[in-house]
Amino acid sequence: MDRAIFATEKRRARGHFRSVVREGAPGERRAAVGDGEFRRSARALRRGHRFAAAIGDDAGAAASLTSLGIILQFRGEYDRALQVHAEALEVRRRTGDGSGIANSLSNLASTAFSKNDLDRAAAYADESVVEYRGIGHESGVAHALMILGLVAACKREYERAEHIFSECLRVQRAVGYTGVTYYSLVNLGAVAHKRGNFDLALARYREAFEMLDTMPSKSAIAKTLEDPAFTLASVGDPPRGVRLLGAADALRRAIGSPLFASERADYDADVARLRALLGDATFDVQWSLGTSLTIERAIADARAAVGGT
Repeated sequence: MDRAIFATEKRRARGHFRSVVREGAPGERRAAVGDGEFRRSARALRRGHRFAAAIGDDAGAAASLTSLGIILQFRGEYDRALQVHAEALEVRRRTGDGSGIANSLSNLASTAFSKNDLDRAAAYADESVVEYRGIGHESGVAHALMILGLVAACKREYERAEHIFSECLRVQRAVGYTGVTYYSLVNLGAVAHKRGNFDLALARYREAFEMLDTMPSKSAIAKTLEDPAFTLASVGDPPRGVRLLGAADALRRAIGSPLFASERADYDADVARLRALLGDATFDVQWSLGTSLTIERAIADARAAVGGT
């Protein structure tokens, strides 16, 4: 197999992958990426994997599988994503790629969590922590710990979840890695909300909004609208909360990235409470208004509501 062809396919796959997972310039956030882009990206990554395997590039094959698994996870195709990440793990174990092994275990943990298979997610995350610690990769440790925190939160173990997310935040601030720092703040806000500390929740979201422009994930934008929406509704502004939820839902539909199965039950229950509080007619009007907002406007609205600048 011609290595030049593989190099071209790998660049093409990476381009598709970035177009799906990463946001463009601020003005490009509205249109987002639909199912077609996901499919094109997945096809390119599958070709990249085949070419890499054919020329014996194990690292390239594992990288293509990893990117494909992430796309499948965010599309809600959890079983297929788990299968693909397991294939990447097998390749990395065979080649003795310590960092890659830890990464694949973390991806398996994240996907199992998304599927709401909490015990399986915790088991993979524990393995990933061990592997990352073995190679002294602190950012990787924090990323795997984050999944353990999410599992704890889903199990209503909020004190434990807060402790884990706080540790993730400490580590990531120390090493200057913005990705997990951002998610730690959002998750700490969500836990504070669940514990009834709405002022602390808003403070955490305020910090997260200050980092949003550095975040690559379009689904991160949706998450940053959804979680504060429920807190804002709880502190006296249900209509605004519903509008933000409508905006987030429109974004998720545009990029083809549904809520994770692990998030669905709590989300549906909270939305039902808001609908009961406002009444069907008012709820539907506010939701519709939210779906018509540009993402920039929704972000600005949420940022102002939590006290950001």
